[in-house]
Amino acid sequence: MSKPKLAIFDFACCEGCQLQIVNLEEEILDLISVLNPVEWREAMSEQSEEYDIALIEGSITRPEDEERLRKIRERAKILVALGSCATIGGVNKIKNNFDLD
Repeated sequence: MSKPKLAIFDFACCEGCQLQIVNLEEEILDLISVLNPVEWREAMSEQSEEYDIALIEGSITRPEDEERLRKIRERAKILVALGSCATIGGVNKIKNNFDLD
């Protein structure tokens, strides 16, 4: 059986969630033994439009982010919001409370 393909995407954020995964050090080998990373900006330069699991970090702050997220969701069997920015908007959501002009 082939390993599920994992893609990690970032939106408006500090990318700290991705960095914490990279910081697993030797334990990352356990992760890679059960998953096949196919897109992960913090750890690799390759990109793929084929994946089973998508991890999303960061806030969705612009209409083009909404469209990008919809495309990611269409391709993923499983979509996971990772971290406070992806789940509740994080610090980036604060800008939505003010007129940017």
